[in-house]
Amino acid sequence: MKKYGIGDRVSLDKRALSISYIQARQFYTNMYEGKSGTILGYSETGKAAVEFDDIVFTRPENKVSSHDNGCHGKGKRKYSWYVPDEYLNPIAENNNLLLLL
Repeated sequence: MKKYGIGDRVSLDKRALSISYIQARQFYTNMYEGKSGTILGYSETGKAAVEFDDIVFTRPENKVSSHDNGCHGKGKRKYSWYVPDEYLNPIAENNNLLLLL
């Protein structure tokens, strides 16, 4: 079951840093606890496609990671990656109204 809907804001849980495909690319990714992004959809295997607010892949253009595909075109290259739901935390949107007097 999908935990988030398209457009939901999420942040990366610290446990995500130990996922094997993130751990294996730690020297050319910018992944850290609390990194925030927006849900773009889901992969066929059920992972959430997240477009992060700042760059994910730090490798030069001529050395592309196999995971740097913008979640198969759903999001921007270098900013998007698939992450299982259980490693994401919801970000509450601030719905406070500004009252002008």
